[in-house]
Amino acid sequence: MYLVRLALNMGPEQRPECNLGERESRAAAELGSSKRQVERRVADAFVALARALERVELRRRLLHTPAGALSVLDLAHEARSIGIESNGDPWLAWLLDGSFAPFEPGEVEEYSRSLSSIRDRVLRGAAIAEGSRVLDVGCGIGFMTDAVRRLAGKNGSVVAVDASEPVARHAERVLTRTKRPGMADCTIHVARASHIPVEDESVDRLVIRSVLMFMQPDERRAAVQELARVLSIGGRYSIFEPVTSRESLARFNFGEVLSSRVRLQHDAVVKEVTIRASEADAAIRGYDEQEMIEIFEAAGFDQVDAAFEYRHTRSRQLSSTGIRRLLYGPPNPLVPSYASTAQSVIEDPERFLTSVEASLGRTPLRTDQAAIYLWGTR
Repeated sequence: MYLVRLALNMGPEQRPECNLGERESRAAAELGSSKRQVERRVADAFVALARALERVELRRRLLHTPAGALSVLDLAHEARSIGIESNGDPWLAWLLDGSFAPFEPGEVEEYSRSLSSIRDRVLRGAAIAEGSRVLDVGCGIGFMTDAVRRLAGKNGSVVAVDASEPVARHAERVLTRTKRPGMADCTIHVARASHIPVEDESVDRLVIRSVLMFMQPDERRAAVQELARVLSIGGRYSIFEPVTSRESLARFNFGEVLSSRVRLQHDAVVKEVTIRASEADAAIRGYDEQEMIEIFEAAGFDQVDAAFEYRHTRSRQLSSTGIRRLLYGPPNPLVPSYASTAQSVIEDPERFLTSVEASLGRTPLRTDQAAIYLWGTR
């Protein structure tokens, strides 16, 4: 048998001369054939397993991804079709139109798809099913709420809260208009995440997207403790939050690409933006992913799973639209944009902004983008 194994493991030119009988030669050939058959069967089994896992993942995605859910563009269109106006409310104006400025039409569609992708991933983490009792915190114009009610179905229930009364009333009108048979009923409250008007352990699913980031540290901790209060034992939660403390361009960190004269003006603009954001109490608060995990652990959640996503690009050339969005698009409605701040602190703002745009257009920038997904059970 030693000679047989040696012959099988060597190439023809390496095999020593030996005088095997006919029976031994046949045994060696059969052994080689059996070995190849086993290898093929193992490979086929792995392929079949991989395909089965793909089907399981696809089924999971289909189960927890609502068919026909409205995009943010659909919701904005519905609002305009029934004559909803912001009437001076900064958050409603931002949600309906401001968050898309100054995108070109094709880029708006791409941005909308990216938001839908984030929403669907949050929904998969929550594993909402027919009959679920769901809470949507910081519902905005109803983007997540619409998808949730489709998954919870006619036997489920949905409660949504938002801190802005005009935003909550808008969501109520649009969701009523777009209600279809088979969807769960929705109740919308005006409330902050730190004071949710529902009973203890009254929901078994909970979703949040980009809400905790706007809070001061103490309120953020209070809000997560409130989430633990309202979620039933064994209930599932799923959230998404950008980690802006790690995002370089969120802080206009591009002074190094400007000339020394323009850089001094740039520093003055950034300082003024920071002051105004602090005064408005609406700056995107600095926190990191570890702090977010610790907040959920401290609140008493039984299971805390996290996926931190970070992308560093050492040399990225912004498009002209990307530059306009960076300079002219405010990070949220209560914080001034870079350009509007320059108008008030720079003597010749048009010349200054033209110079900044030109520098950004010819110089690749370092960019850092970060976000965290959290999901688990109570």
